[in-house]
Amino acid sequence: MSSNILKKINIIFFSLIIGLFLALLSGLIARKISTNTSESTVRGYKVEVTQESTKSANSAIDFEKLFAESNAERGEKLVGKCVACHSFNKGGKNKIGPNLWNVLNNKIAVKEGYKYSNSFQKLNQEGATWTTEKMMRFLKSPKSEISGTKMTFIGLKKYQDAADITKYMSYQKDD
Repeated sequence: MSSNILKKINIIFFSLIIGLFLALLSGLIARKISTNTSESTVRGYKVEVTQESTKSANSAIDFEKLFAESNAERGEKLVGKCVACHSFNKGGKNKIGPNLWNVLNNKIAVKEGYKYSNSFQKLNQEGATWTTEKMMRFLKSPKSEISGTKMTFIGLKKYQDAADITKYMSYQKDD
C-alpha cells in the first residue's frame, strides 16, 4: 500500500478512537452533573401495603356472591396453573404441594405425608378450616393471606379466577 493510503487509514482510526474517548468522557460528565447525592436515586412512589389495608380491601368483596356466581368448568381449566405442584384426584400423591382432594371446608394442613410450613401447622393447631372465602383469598395472594407459606405462586390476578378454582375444588371431594 502507498504511504498516502496508510496515512488516511491512520487518521480515520485515530479520529474514531478520539471520538469514542470524547463520547465516554461526556457520558461520565453528564452522569456526574445529573446525579444529586442528596436525593434518592430510586424513582417513583413507595406504596405501603399493610395487612390491615389488604384485609379492608378484602372485606369490600362479597365472597358468598362471588362463589355463588363462579364457574367450576372454568375453574377446572384454570387449575392447569396448579397441577405442576398439586394433584387434585382422590388418592393423588403429594407433589411440591399437597394433594388437594377433599380440602375445601376441611381442617387446614391435614394431608398425610406432606411437610407443611410452620404457619400452616399453627393454623391446624388452632382448628382453622379452608372455607370458600379463605381459599379464594389465599389463591389471590398466598403470602399475604398466610404469612410464611412455602407456596411460591404469587397469586391470581382476579378474584373471579380464585372463585372459579374454588368452585372446582368444591366438587373434588368424597360424597
